[in-house]
Parts: sequence; C-alpha cells; structure tokens
Amino acid sequence: LLKGILWMTFVMEGIGAVLLSIRFSVDFPGPEAIYLGVFHSVMAFNNAGFSLFPTSLIAYQDDVLVNMVVTVLVISGGVGFIVYWDLIRLAKRETFRLTVHTWMVLSLTAALIAGGTAVFDIGTNALSVGGDFDVNNSSTFTYGSGQITTFTATASGHEIDDLSSNFPNLVFNG
Repeated sequence: LLKGILWMTFVMEGIGAVLLSIRFSVDFPGPEAIYLGVFHSVMAFNNAGFSLFPTSLIAYQDDVLVNMVVTVLVISGGVGFIVYWDLIRLAKRETFRLTVHTWMVLSLTAALIAGGTAVFDIGTNALSVGGDFDVNNSSTFTYGSGQITTFTATASGHEIDDLSSNFPNLVFNG
C-alpha cells in the first residue's frame, strides 16, 4: 500500500511538474522554470496554500494550462489514496462496487465544485450588468470560478485576485 501511495504521488506530481515547467519556461530560464514547476506541482497536490510568487498564481489567471494542472492536482491530492485504491480495485474487477466512502468523496467533490463554480459564475455575471466585469473575457469567469471554488475549499493558492474591487462580497476566505 505504501509503495502504491508513493508511486501515485510521484507520478501525479511528476506529470504536473513537467507541464508547469514547460509553461513557466516561457517566463523564466530553464532551471528556474523547472524549480517553479516542481514546487508548484508539489504545492498543489498537497494543498499547501502558498506560492513562490508574491501574488500567488494571479499572474496566470487566464492561462488554461496552469489553471487545469493546478486544479487537477488540488482535487486529485484532496480525494485521498483510499479512493484511488478503491477505483483501481474496481478497474481490475476485484470488486464490483465502490465503497460508501469513495462514492461519497467523488459525489460530494463533483457536486461542490460544479455547484460552487455555477454559483460564482452567476454572481459574477450578475455584477457584469453593472459594468464591473469585462464581458468579452468570459474565460476568466469560468476558470476563475473553478479556481476560487476549488481553492476556497482547500488550503491552496489562488489565481484570481479576490481582494480586488472586481470581486466585492463574493469570496469569503476564512
């Protein structure tokens, strides 16, 4: 079990590190990009809640690759290894049903992320009527909503400046 946990951790963090390093190589020299990619991959998978950048990942709020990689790492690190073990057993046909724990973790994770993203999108679009948002930049709404939903529910860093005047009374990080 421990060997499987270590293997899965290294694979997931490794894939995240490679993808983030490739993206960061556009903005930083090679070794620094690799260091930043590895650091932020490990940070996201472990829901560490901090970044090496002074503004967390806000500079990458419109970057689809960074958004998706960090979000997948946060979620995959958060569901836990018992869930993965159960899913692997199901895939190998060692069992024919998920445990209650796995079913609840996957169902509630999906519901909370989808529901939070939808509610935040509705809230931001309602405010856009008043002129606070650039309605031509709809990608910020969906990616940002998913990020805020995921990161508010975890300890991880964020990619939307939730303290700016564009997001009044919408995010309550406690």
